[in-house]
Amino acid sequence: MNYTKNTVDEIISNVETQDADLKTAFLAGVTKCLGSLQLFKANKYALEYEFKTEELCMEVYGLLKEVFDVELELGFKTTEPRIYTINVSGEFANSILKTMGLTHYENGELIIEDNTKYVENISNLEKAKSYIQGVFVSNGSVYFPEGVDDNAGYHVELVFSEDYYAKAIQGMLQKCGISLSYLDRESSYSIYGKSYQVVSDMLAFVRASNAVLDLSDINVNREVNNNLNRENNFQMANLDKTITASSKHIYAIELLDKNIGIDNLDEKMAKVCHARLENHDASLSELASIVGLTKSSLNRVLEKILKKSKEFE
Repeated sequence: MNYTKNTVDEIISNVETQDADLKTAFLAGVTKCLGSLQLFKANKYALEYEFKTEELCMEVYGLLKEVFDVELELGFKTTEPRIYTINVSGEFANSILKTMGLTHYENGELIIEDNTKYVENISNLEKAKSYIQGVFVSNGSVYFPEGVDDNAGYHVELVFSEDYYAKAIQGMLQKCGISLSYLDRESSYSIYGKSYQVVSDMLAFVRASNAVLDLSDINVNREVNNNLNRENNFQMANLDKTITASSKHIYAIELLDKNIGIDNLDEKMAKVCHARLENHDASLSELASIVGLTKSSLNRVLEKILKKSKEFE
């Protein structure tokens, strides 16, 4: 089974339901990875995208039309395999590039930007997820072992042509609780993970919940085959929900800590913040037990934390 294609297809379907800001973040990731600025004489220029699949090309085409309302030209290159293209010319291209923190013209001057500032300035967790969705559909891959006898293991990887950008994305994901290793391949640069946990975390982060469940099913079967206990299997089957909730809470708490300090919150909120930071992997039930609250009371406090953090996004 082609798990990369299935994951990309799920991400594309997911992006269609997002709001304009999240779609813009997705497009920023795609544009950085698959777009190139074509410079001509007399300050004339164009933005060109190249895609390996027609499906992704048409999805990006539709999103660009929807979000930026620009004139676009579809095409393809008669290579083998065929490359599908989108061309955006003139002021339309410049507006897109400026919005996404990429090289553009401003007052007749060429402003050189590499998108790293755009990445570093993303302070909203959902926007960060959408941006990484764009990166993943552009140059990501994922592998699940086929059957209990497949020893190849789990694998998720993002490949880049620039080392500084690979490290920028690695740092961005690290802040969101996903630790990927870095590899210099001379002609390309990769960040990757080879454990079930890391692969599952990454898939949950890009909102590929069906892929998480597929991965969980595979892992459960392999662990049952190795006589692992039922409790562990149950926890893994519900991993997507736990990871998503935990990442959202941690992101909000860190935002509050940076801007006003956790200890400046009321006593109950501060206690929950400290407990969540010290117990990243705890479920809501486990966290409620740690702080001595009912699950419903804990949920109310966490909602207050999320609401408070939005003041600083």
